[in-house]
Amino acid sequence: MLGAGPYYLYDKFLKPLYDSYGGGLESLANPDMYFDAGKFFVNTGKDIAQFPIDIGADLYQTHNMIDDRMMEGQPIFSQSDKYAMDNFFTKIPFTNDYFLPTIFTGGNPLRADAYLDGQIPYSELDDATRKLYETRQDAIAKEYNDYFYNFDDIGKPNAFLNEEMFNGLMDKTMQRLPSYYEYASRDENVNNPNAKQEYIDMQNDMFSKVYMDVYGDNMDAYMNQAYDNYNVKNFGYDLDGDESAFREFDMFNYASGGEPLLEYSNPTASELLPYAHLGAELIGPGLIKNAAKKYFKTFKGADDGIRSMKTIYDERPELTNVRIPESRRIEYKPNKIRK
Repeated sequence: MLGAGPYYLYDKFLKPLYDSYGGGLESLANPDMYFDAGKFFVNTGKDIAQFPIDIGADLYQTHNMIDDRMMEGQPIFSQSDKYAMDNFFTKIPFTNDYFLPTIFTGGNPLRADAYLDGQIPYSELDDATRKLYETRQDAIAKEYNDYFYNFDDIGKPNAFLNEEMFNGLMDKTMQRLPSYYEYASRDENVNNPNAKQEYIDMQNDMFSKVYMDVYGDNMDAYMNQAYDNYNVKNFGYDLDGDESAFREFDMFNYASGGEPLLEYSNPTASELLPYAHLGAELIGPGLIKNAAKKYFKTFKGADDGIRSMKTIYDERPELTNVRIPESRRIEYKPNKIRK
């Protein structure tokens, strides 16, 4: 029986890679497999040759930024650097698993962001970070709801909608629905005591859909900004503007970093072959480089694009479950329903 290490290598790497060329004898007859093997050696050679040039440029740029910061009396490490270093010292190398809770008593927002982006399961959040995550979600959900669904203050500065926008949404909603008279006149609804409430629910659901269809981009942009504002106010960092003296230290754009000189022939090969450089590049400086690429992201700060809308919408269905106020709902006219 194969040992755990070799079996893991076979099951997670060698088998899916071989099968990506067709599997069985088909893989052996597939020229792409042999072309990719050649590309692998080219990419590895290019990677090793490129490393000393790129690392020298990175070190020079970083040295200048550190000097500038010290001259201006600014801290070398940004706040997001500190949170990222916490991730570095509490995370199992080359995995998305943590073996220690965050050292920050108030939680680590970058670890919470990793869950928000689907990079780690909820179980990987320590108690402090779970509390941070839930508190932030609640605060942003309330801010979002008060701004977009504040129907009592339509037209006021604290509300997104004005009268013209709301009326336009109602018009589009009713264009997609039968009139109440038509709905209530249907055979199945003539003697249905719940027909009016069912129509109200249908109207609410359609309004929610139309609202998202028309202004979904505004809602997503507002949500992103709400995350930024909350992070700056409560944690002292901004995903887009929290500059670090180490942001120029970018030694990651190499073949084993997922950007090879020659592209591989299929998505599985493109995903798995770069990891093989971890072993192949041991003959050069690849061990250092890949340790930085796969694990030591400390001085890069927060990654861009991690603010996902899906999680908060899923966790807070009330954000898209609109109840149109009766004062603004189109009147019902059931007096002419046929018997």
